[in-house]
Amino acid sequence: MDEAEAGGRGLGLPQSRPSLYLLNGGASPDQALRLRQFRDEHPDVEVVFCGPWQAIIAEPDGERILVRWELRDLLDELERRLVPEA
Repeated sequence: MDEAEAGGRGLGLPQSRPSLYLLNGGASPDQALRLRQFRDEHPDVEVVFCGPWQAIIAEPDGERILVRWELRDLLDELERRLVPEA
């Protein structure tokens, strides 16, 4: 089995784009795209997958680390904290 077959098998992903799933900690494709957009809009926030998803936000007195098991939950929390209300 080559990388394309392994990455796309049973995941509902096109075999030509297995890295989207593999590089984003197993996030669903819609959340992986949402993560990419968040990273583009907030390059100062580091989002990593280390078991649970973690976001590291630089603050004047150090760092704030948010941890959530689901990427969707982490992105929701980051939006609540970082996106100004209209």
